[in-house]
Amino acid sequence: MHSHTASTFGISRDQAKVMNYSRFYGASERFAKTLLMQFNHRLTEEEAGKKARQMYADTKGSSVYRLSSNGKQLAVGLGWSVANVVTSEELSAMKKAARKHEFLFGYSQMSTDDLVERKVWSGGTESHMFNKLEEIAQCEAPETPVLKVSTIVFVALDSS
Repeated sequence: MHSHTASTFGISRDQAKVMNYSRFYGASERFAKTLLMQFNHRLTEEEAGKKARQMYADTKGSSVYRLSSNGKQLAVGLGWSVANVVTSEELSAMKKAARKHEFLFGYSQMSTDDLVERKVWSGGTESHMFNKLEEIAQCEAPETPVLKVSTIVFVALDSS
């Protein structure tokens, strides 16, 4: 992954590690642009911004909504062949279409929160990873699988 980032953006592998880990831990496109400019002083602000946007589009993907049961019922009621995720434009179109159907009109009055489970990333090479990281971060008691295993190991060590 680091080698791919390095070759794609013309930076060293060590610099790519900094870039990748900063993205994984929530750094913004603006921060990525700043890093790219630090790594390559010949880049203009515009070029670095374009590269950062491209990096996030390619890896993180685009933001879409995962439909809730209400959202899925609306899609089925409209006869739309909708996957479990929709763009904000598709969600708006669904609500607008629901206004024209007496039996679906109630869905048009629902808030976005009532029609979706949450926002997710889609279409990027690392969308799944970003979705998992956000899922973990938004948990009431966030813990990664590794930390959970570590906790069990520590408990076992403490009890002996």
